[in-house]
Amino acid sequence: MSSIIKSLSYMTQLKEITFTENNQAELVLSNDQHIPISRRYLKVFKEALGLC
Repeated sequence: MSSIIKSLSYMTQLKEITFTENNQAELVLSNDQHIPISRRYLKVFKEALGLC
């Protein structure tokens, strides 16, 4: 549960989402921290944002 809360707090700091050619993505936060999103979670992430 704490990982979900931590993930939601990152969304308030989200600066950019970069999608790569190998079906992965990376979040770039306002402090320039990069957080990778694996292929395993990418579909769920896109659905949560309404991108699918």
